[in-house]
Amino acid sequence: MRSVKRTSLVAALALTVGGCQMLKEHETAGYVGDSATTARVRQALIKDPTIEASAVGVQTYEGQVTLIGVVDNEAAARRVGRLAEKIPGVRTVQNDLQVAAPPAELTARER
Repeated sequence: MRSVKRTSLVAALALTVGGCQMLKEHETAGYVGDSATTARVRQALIKDPTIEASAVGVQTYEGQVTLIGVVDNEAAARRVGRLAEKIPGVRTVQNDLQVAAPPAELTARER
C-alpha cells in the first residue's frame, strides 16, 4: 500500500513539475516573440523619414502592439498605426498616440 501511495505521489509531482516547465517555456517563447515584434515595429518607424521614431513608444503583449507618445498631427498618428499593422507578428494595434498642441504663438495668432 505504501508503495502505491509513494508511486502516486511521485507521478503527481512529476506531472506538476513537467506542467510548470511547459508553461514557463510557453511564457518565454511569447516574451521572445513579443520582443522581436516590438523590434520590427521600431525598425519600420526608424526607416520612415516622415516619422519622428524617438517620440513613439512601442509595447507588445501577445501580439497586441500599443503605440504611445506624441506626434505632430493626426496623419502622422494614422501612418504610425498603419506601419505597425503591416509587421509580421502583429495581431492588433492599439494606437494611443497623442497629437501635439500647436505652439502658443500660433494659437494666439489664430484668435
